[in-house]
Amino acid sequence: MSTFGLVNLGVKRSFRYWQLLGLWYLFYLLSAIGLAILPAVGLLDFSRNTAIEDLADGMDAWLLSDLILGGLDGAVDAGQGAVPTINPVTSLSMLGLLAILILLSLLAWLPAVFLSGGTLRTYAGAPESFNFKQFLKGCWVWFGPLIVLSLIGFAGLALLVGAALLLLPLAFSVHSILGYGLVLILVLLLFLGLVFFDMSAAALVTSGRRAIIPAIKSAFRIISGRPIPILVLFILALGLLILFHVVFRVGLFPLVPYSIWPLVLIAQQVFITIRLWTRLFRWAGGVEAVKAAGLSYS
Repeated sequence: MSTFGLVNLGVKRSFRYWQLLGLWYLFYLLSAIGLAILPAVGLLDFSRNTAIEDLADGMDAWLLSDLILGGLDGAVDAGQGAVPTINPVTSLSMLGLLAILILLSLLAWLPAVFLSGGTLRTYAGAPESFNFKQFLKGCWVWFGPLIVLSLIGFAGLALLVGAALLLLPLAFSVHSILGYGLVLILVLLLFLGLVFFDMSAAALVTSGRRAIIPAIKSAFRIISGRPIPILVLFILALGLLILFHVVFRVGLFPLVPYSIWPLVLIAQQVFITIRLWTRLFRWAGGVEAVKAAGLSYS
């Protein structure tokens, strides 16, 4: 399959089953209920952080990179002579908030994995119209295998992050160029890890067999066999995600006064919907890449 054909099918499938986008949006709203209490306790500015809002979507490699890069800003400022001052009460509040956010992210992760099984199964089956019963069946059947696959992915991610936390301070202490070079390598590895994980999940569900190791091997063969179309698909999906982040957070949100809350609410929901669509787009394209490879297990 050509690069254009893969991207085209990903777009068509993501719009054809628009009900999936609605279900994921509903899930986002339910997951965000816990975060709605943050402004009430006087933590409105902190709760607007990009990474915190992303927690409602479940853990993602891009969430982790956002946290890492956000922390680097403080490290660079400290290296330039800036001395941060933190109120002890604020520090304790942030620690408590962090604990709540970690718990919320874990609670949001399981339903997200549950929905992803039905979503991938819908794209793999490509029915004429969306079938909610088949969607729920796919959620149930693939819930366990996708949890195991996610845990494998988290283990690899933990090793990568652990190595980064050890090497980044050393690299920045030597020279800032070396430090930022290591950051670029880390982001590249996170991107490749995301591609490999998504393709493994697509291969697992599309195969129709709950065999995790063969699915991982198949994903490696598919990516290595046709790397250009798959990498272009993911670069386009994540590039659109970054573009929408810039447009909304840098261009639109600062211009919308928070006193006009209905307008703010509409802008935020449009942004959330578009962000969720970019995820479904790359999943749909990944499934099509697996199907084009003629995946079959012996």
